[in-house]
Amino acid sequence: MTNASNYLIQAFDIIPLPCIIIEVNTLNYTIKHVNKAFISITNTFNVEEFSGKNLDAIFVNTDHEQNSAIVDINNAINATITTKQSQKIAHLQLNINHQTNAITTWSVEHTPMLDEKEQVAGILLSFTHISNTDLVEQQTLQQSKSNLQNEDLASQTEIINRIKNNQAAIINSTDDIIFSVDKDFKLVAINTSYQQLLLAMTGRLEKEGDQVLTGRLGKELTDKWKKYFERAFNGEKYSIQEEIFNPFKCIKQYGLINFNPVYNTKGEVEAVACFAKDITAATVSYLELEKSKIELEKIFTASLDVICAVDENNIFIKVSPASKIVWGYEPEEMIGHSIFEFIHPDYFETTQIAVKKIKESNSTINFENQYIRKDGSIGTIEWNSSWDAKEQIRYGVARDITEKKKIELALLESNLRYHYVTKATSDAIYDWNLEENAVFVSDIFTEVFGWSIEQCKTQISDWPNFIHPDDRDKIVTGIRADIAGNATKWRYEYRFLKTNGQFVHVVDKAFIIRNANGKVVRIVGAKRDVTKRVEELLRLKLLESVITNTNDAVVISEAKSFDETGPRIIYVNEAYTKLTGYSQNEIIGKTPRILQGPKTDVKELARLKRHIERAEPCEVTLVNYKKTGEEYWVNFTINPVTNKHGKVTHWVSLQHDVTDKKQQEINMMKAIIKTQEDERYEIGGELHDNVCQILTSSQISLKMLKKYLPVNDQYRLNEGLEYIALATHEIRNLSHRLAPAFFIDTTIEEAFTNLIRSFNIEQKYYVLIDFDEAFKQQPARRDFQLNIYRILQEQLKNILKHAHATIIKVKGKVENNVLTLTVTDNGVGFNINQVKNGIGLANMKRRVELFSGKFNIQTATGLGCILTVEIPIKEII
Repeated sequence: MTNASNYLIQAFDIIPLPCIIIEVNTLNYTIKHVNKAFISITNTFNVEEFSGKNLDAIFVNTDHEQNSAIVDINNAINATITTKQSQKIAHLQLNINHQTNAITTWSVEHTPMLDEKEQVAGILLSFTHISNTDLVEQQTLQQSKSNLQNEDLASQTEIINRIKNNQAAIINSTDDIIFSVDKDFKLVAINTSYQQLLLAMTGRLEKEGDQVLTGRLGKELTDKWKKYFERAFNGEKYSIQEEIFNPFKCIKQYGLINFNPVYNTKGEVEAVACFAKDITAATVSYLELEKSKIELEKIFTASLDVICAVDENNIFIKVSPASKIVWGYEPEEMIGHSIFEFIHPDYFETTQIAVKKIKESNSTINFENQYIRKDGSIGTIEWNSSWDAKEQIRYGVARDITEKKKIELALLESNLRYHYVTKATSDAIYDWNLEENAVFVSDIFTEVFGWSIEQCKTQISDWPNFIHPDDRDKIVTGIRADIAGNATKWRYEYRFLKTNGQFVHVVDKAFIIRNANGKVVRIVGAKRDVTKRVEELLRLKLLESVITNTNDAVVISEAKSFDETGPRIIYVNEAYTKLTGYSQNEIIGKTPRILQGPKTDVKELARLKRHIERAEPCEVTLVNYKKTGEEYWVNFTINPVTNKHGKVTHWVSLQHDVTDKKQQEINMMKAIIKTQEDERYEIGGELHDNVCQILTSSQISLKMLKKYLPVNDQYRLNEGLEYIALATHEIRNLSHRLAPAFFIDTTIEEAFTNLIRSFNIEQKYYVLIDFDEAFKQQPARRDFQLNIYRILQEQLKNILKHAHATIIKVKGKVENNVLTLTVTDNGVGFNINQVKNGIGLANMKRRVELFSGKFNIQTATGLGCILTVEIPIKEII
């Protein structure tokens, strides 16, 4: 049960007027509900004594007088069901007090309760005590007070407020508009929907007691509603459909408004209750349907095609006015007649087959037949027809295609002219009749070259001037020789003049038709515009020239042959052979893998492969190897070539030797690093030789003052001397870090050991140093020692600042002519993608690249870090 239903039941239960609800859909009228006020006047105890029982259960006994009252009530119920209007019995003697058996006088109101289909579903019987009509509410409230005598005043107030709230909730829980008006046209009761609508329409919040007909809605609307109310005050219960503009939704809406007279105890109309329901959807649908009918009727009347309906016996039941145009008959002359009265006998069978197919199919069927017009002529009709199985009606649209058929026949005959042309081409067709010196050209001829049929006819004798001057002599001589000889066809390529003054490249193919004596009587041929093909060939030749003569290497490879070794090379230019040392014969059929070697960056190759797999362009710079084994740096771009379907067929690579550029970058990097190191040495030397000396002198001077101070004050001097000693120590360490002492023939092991010792001076880390014998004894240039020292110094600094590690492993080895340094920690690690562009990492990587080395970091959050540096031995000695 919904909340709204609960509210209605509660509201009914607390109505101060005694009421019962009768259910009318049973053989005998059955009591559905009784309220508390009715229980009170009958001196019974609960609802169950009445619910589900017949109406006579309310009476104490059923003597003759009470049976008469039952008959009156039943008659009133029957009248209420029949008229759907309220019925009232003004005076009725009833014995309904089950305790006193006293007979009292009552007025009984019968109010119909309508369902959504406007049918009477129940009747509300309300009882008014005639002897004390005006005090019903007071008596009921008094009874309520008696029932609540054991409850305090606060509880009573709460219950009354709840009752009022429930009553308000009932009428405010609907979107329908509910209001009532008394005879002074004042509002007696209104719901929220009414207030919101009037607020939007007038800008004023209406309340109970306000005048309805104040003119705020305009005189015309006010007068109209006054008449509505007056009808209801005269006792008429009726409904109207009203069109209004909804200011909330800014749309036109339709409402069904019920006007119900409200009677007092004297049977007089004292108010009008109004209920307005939104019926916009149904009304709009109806209006749209009517509009569609009108539009369809317009189409039916105005159509140049015949629109008709035929019943299952093939009798016309409706025919549009177009029948007069198509067949010469007025619609009235055809309606009621069989279709076969108008169809040509040759098409009886065709039509019958089509009719059968239409009935068996659920879709529209197209067919043709012929009708005999009123004037006796024959017309060919094209039908579109469908069958309505429910209505047993066939609907059809008939179009007169007689002229269309004539044109099709003419076209069929005209196509014979092109019989010979189809042997040559289907392009710009021409038909040259030499005996009549006349020419015919197709529409394509006009579209391609711009020359109309008339222009060609008048200028046929001047045809050599349509050929480009540079081609004219050769082509004219050839054509005239073909005509004079015994040739049966020709094919020439030349430039042909268009009407806009431009020349286009054409292929001219023709068949030469001769008579029995061998004389040429007709030439049928076609010209094809091949300008794009010629220009494309020229472009390809120019492109080939550019590729052949460019200083950059060009490589073309197949896309379909791509595998782990790369795409197969099908073309290289001369610059490529000069760059790599391989001849075309040596390289074609191979893959780019032939140029790769130990220093070729596998990461860049992997990136290149990903781009190729995604059919994306890519630019790469890496080390390749010439045929002689010589290393060189190459920058190349690779671009996909696709066919008309968008599928990659080839790859084109443009390659440029950037070895000199790379060497310049390395030299510049070395110069920058050298400058930085020189500056560090200068700062370190200044700190060691000057600042430390100043601090030492200050320390000596302060010690000399010590003997002049009282013993109690000497502790302050001692603190100062200790701070100076600490500062001197820190400055010496800083100067050593800025300017490490490398000397000729100093080994890497010695330099690393000193660095690690100074780094772990507080013994915070467990440091494992593992240098193999070759690493320990490996001599190296001072610049390499300095750079590898800085790399280790940078990584140790990173561990100190970020790793929170406890164990550090430094491993060095020399193997296969490669020096490898590995630094491992057990710290927190980091996300390499978030710091891969950091300055520290970039500096370490650049220092490794100075010596053609490889730099790699393996790390992840929570898994520590492993730094690996690999340097070829030949780069450090």
